[in-house]
Amino acid sequence: MELERRSFPIRDIGVTKTSCSPIVPSNVAELRALIVEGRPRLSRHAVRVIEFSMRRPEEVAFGTLDSVAHAVEVSPATVHRTLKSLGLERFADFRNMFRSVVRSRASR
Repeated sequence: MELERRSFPIRDIGVTKTSCSPIVPSNVAELRALIVEGRPRLSRHAVRVIEFSMRRPEEVAFGTLDSVAHAVEVSPATVHRTLKSLGLERFADFRNMFRSVVRSRASR
């Protein structure tokens, strides 16, 4: 049971082994709100992935899953599991959220 709980850290807001989060973030603000709700249950490596992403959005916006994993010093599988626990199916979905942030900063 403990392993299952760790695999799906934001279970309290609807994530289970067989379902996706009912609140799938579509932008960084929604992602941040989801993290606030679930962060106490994220693994320390998942927290590092999210913190890096929030601090360095350009690295995520123009990087790859492997480059983010390398920068955070975790495995690509850890990045993928982190995204899945947030309800995201693909790294491209995560990257697109951060591309929007970078674009809006550039247009100011």
